[in-house]
Amino acid sequence: MANSLPDEIVSEILSPALKVPEYMFSDLSLKSPFAKYSVSSSATLLVCKAWLRVATPLLYSVVVIRSKAQCRALGDALQKNPDLGRFIKKLRAEGGFGAHMHHILKFAPNVTDLFVSLQIPSSDSSAGLVAGLPLINPTRLIIFDDPDNLWKNKAVLQLMTALQGCRTKWTNTNTLLLPYRIIPFARESFVLAVCAFPGIKTVSFPIFFPDTVIREIAAIPTIEAIEIRSKPKKSVPLLTSADVRVNSLLRWAEDSDAPSRKRVYKLSARLPADPTFRPLMAIPQPIADKIWSRILFFAMLGLEPRPKNQTPHMKGVKERLATTKRLRFLLVSKLFHVSLLSRIGSHFPYLYREPALGRRRVSRFTECVLATPTLGAHIRELDIKLCDPVDRGQSLARAIPYMPRLSRLLGDSSMRFPYAGLCALAESCGATLVELSGMSFTRGDATDRSPAFFSCFTALRTLSWAVISSPMNNWDPFFTSVDAVPTDALPALEFLTLKSTEGLSVFPQMELPNLRRVSIFVHDKPAPAQFGAPAAPTPMVDFLRAHGAKIWTLRTETPIFHSVHVLTLCPNISTFVCRVDASRNYDLGASGLEVEFRHDFLSTLLVNRVPGVHVNKTRAEQIWAGIFPQLETALVHLPALREIRALPCEWPNTEHAIAKSVWVQAAERLLEKGIKLTDKGGAEWHPRLKLKR
Repeated sequence: MANSLPDEIVSEILSPALKVPEYMFSDLSLKSPFAKYSVSSSATLLVCKAWLRVATPLLYSVVVIRSKAQCRALGDALQKNPDLGRFIKKLRAEGGFGAHMHHILKFAPNVTDLFVSLQIPSSDSSAGLVAGLPLINPTRLIIFDDPDNLWKNKAVLQLMTALQGCRTKWTNTNTLLLPYRIIPFARESFVLAVCAFPGIKTVSFPIFFPDTVIREIAAIPTIEAIEIRSKPKKSVPLLTSADVRVNSLLRWAEDSDAPSRKRVYKLSARLPADPTFRPLMAIPQPIADKIWSRILFFAMLGLEPRPKNQTPHMKGVKERLATTKRLRFLLVSKLFHVSLLSRIGSHFPYLYREPALGRRRVSRFTECVLATPTLGAHIRELDIKLCDPVDRGQSLARAIPYMPRLSRLLGDSSMRFPYAGLCALAESCGATLVELSGMSFTRGDATDRSPAFFSCFTALRTLSWAVISSPMNNWDPFFTSVDAVPTDALPALEFLTLKSTEGLSVFPQMELPNLRRVSIFVHDKPAPAQFGAPAAPTPMVDFLRAHGAKIWTLRTETPIFHSVHVLTLCPNISTFVCRVDASRNYDLGASGLEVEFRHDFLSTLLVNRVPGVHVNKTRAEQIWAGIFPQLETALVHLPALREIRALPCEWPNTEHAIAKSVWVQAAERLLEKGIKLTDKGGAEWHPRLKLKR
């Protein structure tokens, strides 16, 4: 199909994939916007000959060089085909890159925009860049530097001298972009020399700062504008200088190509011309009530997105603010506050449908529900954050019987829920409750505690099980009678989180046919045995032996429970999340497995470790450098493994950091075995071009 389309149409199709936006090319932030880990855009040229012919000018129009290997490859390509250099219009060199920069600049006479960096490590050389600068004549010069970390090695000084020496040769240069918010003393002479080029008309700074150097730049006769790239907010007054010449040259500009947020339009309410006018006054009251109910639905609940991927604290704050905003509708008019409230109760489904309760509000919420029991029928989701340390949620158990439609009961681990509340929850809303998490269960005043209430939770899909330890320890178990455990309990349970082993002995006796994901956040301890008797099996091992074959995703704090490897108990898991200890289990306990053992389904492995209190980034990488060789010894037991996700992994973004990165070295070793190493966000490492010695 590509051969049947004109080249102009194919060019428009390929431009979004190959075009480099202006705001990215001229970006002067410390982290390069091109420090990405995706596949190179040059792969587009390999589709067919038509795409190769059309995409080649697009690919070479903006060239970004970030490593010596890229520089050498581009230099070799231009030497073999000098015509490619005519397409280069913008060149961004984020380093020195040795003698190959001379070849690139030699075959690129049409460069109009040049980006050079003064952050060149001492191991690099700027000789090629220095020799090639006189061969071009750009119209715009962009200089990158770190004002907080000024480098003064040989390569940087040679580049600065070469740029000053281009004063007589660069006759087209009229724009200069500088990164300095305040010009450092070590760069003052260089900045004044570059600004004194005979063709320079515009000098751009990130912000405006009244300084003596600015006045010296403004005194240069050829300067026509001092551009400030970031304009302050409307509430902040624009800074000005006492120098009249500086004020006349100031220009405020913003990047129009950079992505920005959508503008929010605010409509101002106007009073009606007729003061007796009332909306929907000519419509029958039942129809008007339905219309107002629908309007309030969209205004108070329907169009409000729920926050995701946030910390529990921030999520709770935003939801409490949303509840506060809904209450404001009661203050709009008497129609909303009195008429609708008493006649159809339109506010109740939206104010009480998903309440988010904070500190010292649980008891007041309970009193409100007990005073007006009809409110409980509207509650669908109850989210409790930062529970009152005095009440600890004990009063909530009294309001549970009045919430027959509750589908989610969420907490932040500070919520204490008694056994009596569990029984009331199972009796009142066991058929509708879908999620019960973030709670810590207590024994309360009940003496006879049976797990029979589990049979009432027929719709529960997510359960977090955490029991507060009793002062009597093992002499007072959470369930006093385990003989009546219903085998058909929790038929819909899919996600189970275990935070304590108390009461765990009842779960192996259940069938749990839909259990697929289990998270274990507790170290298993064997039950105390009688004197002279063998040690009893641990509750966690019994649980995994009963349900391990059903689990697809498993998360544990350790790969071994009481000398039993979890991989042998869960033969069908495809994702395993484990924490490697600081002193052992670097190989995930592979040394304890039989030589012929193979796990045929594990494809994704997520590993993490306990971060040290005083361990810096360099020390952490050294620790992981010792972890990976031992971790790779376990790969012989995992033939289906395709991804290892290291949660502390941070990919480097400079050539110097890539050469020393532990993560890169481990990723390239694993790629040889067909396994990709990814960071916390799932970004994988793609090997870069390398120089052959």
